[in-house]
Amino acid sequence: EKLKLYEGIDIDNFVVMPGARYWLVEPVTDEKIKRMADCWNRVGRKTAEHGIKLSCHHEFYCCLHSREEIDKFYEYADPRYVGLWIDTAQHTIAGVDPTDLFVKYHDRVPGFHFKDTHYIDTRGDYRIPPDPERVAATTYRWFWELGTPEGKVDFPKLMKALKDFNYTGWLTVEIDKADIAGANYADSACRTKWYIDNVLSKIYA
Repeated sequence: EKLKLYEGIDIDNFVVMPGARYWLVEPVTDEKIKRMADCWNRVGRKTAEHGIKLSCHHEFYCCLHSREEIDKFYEYADPRYVGLWIDTAQHTIAGVDPTDLFVKYHDRVPGFHFKDTHYIDTRGDYRIPPDPERVAATTYRWFWELGTPEGKVDFPKLMKALKDFNYTGWLTVEIDKADIAGANYADSACRTKWYIDNVLSKIYA
C-alpha cells in the first residue's frame, strides 16, 4: 500500500544496502547470503510492480563487501529484480575494483556514486562496531573529492569501460563527509566539478 503513494512521483530506483553491518552478521555464510538474496528478490519483485527498480549499494562495512560475497549474492539474486548500484570509493576501500565489478555486472548497473578514497582497508576496519566510517583506526577521513593525487579510484579506467559498454545510466557524485579537518562541501564539490569537466567528460565524449 505504501508503494502506491509514490506511483505518481516517477521514482526510477530504490537503492538499499542489502545487509546489516558486518559485525552484526558474521560469520557471513553461504546460507545467509542466499537468504539475503531471496529477501531482495521478493522486495524487487514488489517494487517492479510499481515501476520502480531495486538496486543494492554495498558499503565497505556491509556484510556483503568482499568480491567473493558480492559475486555469491548476485549469483543468487534474480537479475530481473535486483540491480547493483556501484559506489566507487566504498568498493575500493573493501579491496574491490569498481571497474572490474562494472564490467562483470554492466547489464545490472543502473547507477553509480562517484567519490574517491585515499585508503584501502587492510586492518579489518569493516568489522569495527558501531560504525567503521566514524571510528576506524586507518584514517580520520575515508572519502575524498575526485581528482586528488592520492586517490585510489582509477576514474579514467572506469570512464573508458563505461564508454566501451555504451553506458547511459546514472552517474551521481556523492560529497560524503567532506567537512572534516578544515575541509568543506563547497570546495569539494568545485574540485570534483573541475575534474569531471576537464578530465572525465573528455574520455566519454
